[in-house]
Amino acid sequence: GSLLQLKFLNDLDLSYNQLRDMKKVLRGLAHLRFLQQLNLQGNPCCEEPGYRLLLVQAMPSLQVLDHHQVTPAERLQAAAQIDHDAHVLNVAFGAGLPQSVLQHRTTAATQCRERSVLEQELAKVRRIALRSACW
Repeated sequence: GSLLQLKFLNDLDLSYNQLRDMKKVLRGLAHLRFLQQLNLQGNPCCEEPGYRLLLVQAMPSLQVLDHHQVTPAERLQAAAQIDHDAHVLNVAFGAGLPQSVLQHRTTAATQCRERSVLEQELAKVRRIALRSACW
């Protein structure tokens, strides 16, 4: 419907709308490539296993989901979960991923982990600096 015309929308609240089918929700949101904040609280689809990780992986521009910040660790976990699921399917059907794809994913995951560690260390330094300034 009319949601299709709002492709530059960046904040959407669909809370408490009895949305049940996550696949339909994802299809409906797929064209919202600029969406930064999404609220789906109170919908039955939120009870599905992996709900948050699925949305984080499917919507790279998303920064806040259900009033909670999307963290780099969640993005890494979502990517790892999707990669794991793809690997399970590939093994089940006798197909393997090309080495170049595996190498790219490994490199990206390592970089994300390193960035996360650096961000944590920077936060510690900032807290120490703030404490020192207060003394």
